[in-house]
Amino acid sequence: DVTHPPWVRDQLGGGFSLEGWLADHAYAFRYWLGARNWVLASTQTPPGPSPFIDLTQPPDHRIEGASYDLLAHYQISTKSLAGLNQILSLTQHGVRVLVVEMAVHPTYLDFFSHGEQDQELFRAAVAQTAQAQGVPFLPADPTLALPNDDWTNRNHLNAKGAQAFSAWLARQVAQIDGPGQLDLNAH
Repeated sequence: DVTHPPWVRDQLGGGFSLEGWLADHAYAFRYWLGARNWVLASTQTPPGPSPFIDLTQPPDHRIEGASYDLLAHYQISTKSLAGLNQILSLTQHGVRVLVVEMAVHPTYLDFFSHGEQDQELFRAAVAQTAQAQGVPFLPADPTLALPNDDWTNRNHLNAKGAQAFSAWLARQVAQIDGPGQLDLNAH
């Protein structure tokens, strides 16, 4: 399944897979996956969206049924919130943390039973969790211009889209830290 690799399916409660378990527990395998994905992305990613997915249309159950199955009855995962809290706790050790919501194509919300309502539930839970630890949360900006040819699929930007999102993110981080205050070497 291209839209949900084994690790993601495992994290979303879609069932155990050896590849998902290895990605979570074996650093060598994780590094191998990263290298493999980097090579594949740099050599095989087409410049626009997948030819199998028409981003101008709502998702097709026949082609993207697995995504519907995983997201149709969305609820906040206590396991994911616990993981977020572990990351947020790094601030107690002097690590600067910023929580950023990745952009998704507007048609991605069609996978959820309650679309925008489910997205707002997610944002509220993440924002509340981050703010409780004094960590900034940046929700994705719906006004950010990311046309269809900036996407590989409904929830992954291609290189062109990643550039636009990265530029937006840099502007947001600069606003949080203020001019001249960003210290990337701070530990």
